[in-house]
This record gives sequence, C-alpha cells and structure tokens, in this order.
Amino acid sequence: MRKIYLILALVLVVTVFSSCYDNAKPVVIDSEYTEETTTESQTQSTTEGKLNAEVETIKVATDPTTPKKPKKKKKKETEPLPTQGVVQPGRRIVVTTVSGSVNSNDMDFVYVTSIIKLNESMNSVFEKLGEDNISSELPKNKMEYDYSDFVMTSYVDAKGVERLEKIDILTEDVGTVKGAKIGSYGTELKRLYGEPNLYKGNTVTYTKGSSNLTFAVEDNLVTSITYLYNH
Repeated sequence: MRKIYLILALVLVVTVFSSCYDNAKPVVIDSEYTEETTTESQTQSTTEGKLNAEVETIKVATDPTTPKKPKKKKKKETEPLPTQGVVQPGRRIVVTTVSGSVNSNDMDFVYVTSIIKLNESMNSVFEKLGEDNISSELPKNKMEYDYSDFVMTSYVDAKGVERLEKIDILTEDVGTVKGAKIGSYGTELKRLYGEPNLYKGNTVTYTKGSSNLTFAVEDNLVTSITYLYNH
C-alpha cells in the first residue's frame, strides 16, 4: 500500500513540474516575439516615413502651381565701343583723343612718325618721307607722287615754290589722326568729327580754314579719304 502512495506522489510531482515548465516557456517566447514585432514595426514606420517624404518632394518639384525661385539676372556687361574703323596704335597712325569736332591738327596727315601738313613745301615733305620712285607730271605745273599707301599731289605757288596740295589715301593701312580709315563705318565719322560742313552725293566734307577732309561713303563704309588745300 505504501508503494502505491509513493508512486502516486511521484506522478503528481512530475505532472506539476511539467505544468510549470510549459507555463513558463511561452512567457519567454512571447517576450522575444513582442520585442521583434516592435522593432520591425518601427523600421517599417521609418521606411514609410522616408518614402512619403520623397513622394512629397517629387510632387512639389513637379507641381506646376508650386512657385519657382526667381533666377538671378546676370548683370548686363557694358558693350564696348565698335573698333571697326579705329586704327590701333602702331598701325602707322597716331590716334588722338576723340573730340567730336574738327580742329586744325585734324587736317594733318601722319605717316609712321612724320606729320605732313597741307601746303607744306615738297622739299620739307621729301625730307620726312623720302622722294618716291614713281612721279608723274600733271597739267598746270602739278606733280603726283605715289607712296603706295597714298598719293600726293603738288602745285607751284606764285613764288615758284612746289607745295603739297592734295593727299589721297589708297589703303586701309593708313588713316586720319582720329583713326578714320578706308573700311570705317560711315556712322563713325559723326562721332569722330561732328556734323560735316558739306554733303555732296556720297561724300561728306569737313573744313578748317583752307583745308578740307573729304570721305566718300558707300553702304555705310568709307571707300576713300582725301585731304585738299584750297589755294
């Protein structure tokens, strides 16, 4: 009889122990599961938040009603004055300050460093430029001297002195003391010399005393330049 009680006691102990073990195990599992579920939920929430933010950014960028930031306007650079028709220093011509009017020095012809004046004696001119190899005798005691870039015409005064009467510029390599040359814009002349004294056909003439400076202009381009002394 005692053995039966002992066996029943052992069975009861084993049953109670097993029950306690089974009850404790789900608690641990539930804890870990809860923690993992919470972490996964937080990660999913963070990811969804980033996606939503990116979607909102794209919507704003593509929404035509979204005001755009005004573009900064570039500062307008000052346009330089046209260089067409202005002989640069070192091109056989001395460029003087533009004044928009005519003075006596504007009637001088400058070649390299030599200043040639209308009505100057040809002996003086030859001393400065050298006598050319090509000369032609013209009617009325006049002579023509060809210096390639320009041609000079002389006359003989009442005292028998040969003097410079006319200069015709032939190439764009030389020009006036204010920088006008063959190929210059006709509209530049007014800026350089002011209002002409005479319009005749396609020519404009500036006068100072007995000296004239005449420009022929075609299609707004200077085609010839002539210095002339009225004696």
